[in-house]
Amino acid sequence: MAIAITLHIEHLGKRIGRAPVVLGIVGLIIWSLTSLPFLLDPKLYSLQDHANWLRINWAGFAAARVLFSLSFFLVLARKESLLEHGEMDAARKIHASFATLTYAAVGLLLYGLAGFSSLSGSGQYGSRFTYGLLVLGPALIAIAIINHIDHLSRVIGKPAVVCGVLGAGLWAVSVLPIAIKPSLGEFAGNWDKITLYGFNGGGLILGGVSVALVLLRKRSQDASAA
Repeated sequence: MAIAITLHIEHLGKRIGRAPVVLGIVGLIIWSLTSLPFLLDPKLYSLQDHANWLRINWAGFAAARVLFSLSFFLVLARKESLLEHGEMDAARKIHASFATLTYAAVGLLLYGLAGFSSLSGSGQYGSRFTYGLLVLGPALIAIAIINHIDHLSRVIGKPAVVCGVLGAGLWAVSVLPIAIKPSLGEFAGNWDKITLYGFNGGGLILGGVSVALVLLRKRSQDASAA
C-alpha cells in the first residue's frame, strides 16, 4: 500500500497536499515494519511468551492509525484554506465534505488510541474502553464512506464502495461481542478467533476486493477510451 501511494504521490500531493500523503506513507511503513517480526516468526503472537513483541506490534498499529488520522485532519485544514481563498482549480478540489473528513479523521484517531490503550491492559487487548474504541473507530470510518457514497460511486463504482463499507463494518462488529463482554477476549478459545481475527480478516479481504473492483473499472474505462 505504501508503494501504491508513493507511485501516485504527484497527483495526490496536488489534490490533498504533500504532507498528508507523506504521513500516510510513513504510517504504512511503520505498520509494516512492526508486523515484519511476526511474519518471520508467527510464534511471537503468543502473549504469554512474547508480550513485548506483541506490544511493539500494537504500538506500530496505533502509531500508523494516528498518522492516518493526522493526514485526514490536514486534508480538512487544506479544504478550509482552499475555500477561504476561493480556489477554483478543479485539479485541487477536495470533493469530500467537512463531515466526511471529520468522521474519517476522528474514527482513525480513536482506532489508534485503542492500540495505545491496549499497551497498558492486562489482557491481549486491554479493557472494555479499548474494545469500545475498536468498535467506534471503524464505525465512524464506515459512516465517512457512506457519507461520501454518491461521489465515490461515480468515481470508483458502487460495488467497490459497498465492499469498503462492509469491510469497515466488519472491523467494528468483530470486536463488538468482546466490548460487551471483555472476558471473551482473554484467549477464550474459538470465540476470540472467530470474532476478532475472522471478522477482521473478512473486512480486510473486502477491502482488497474493493480495490480489485476499482482496478477492473479503470481497465474497462481505459479500454473504452482507446
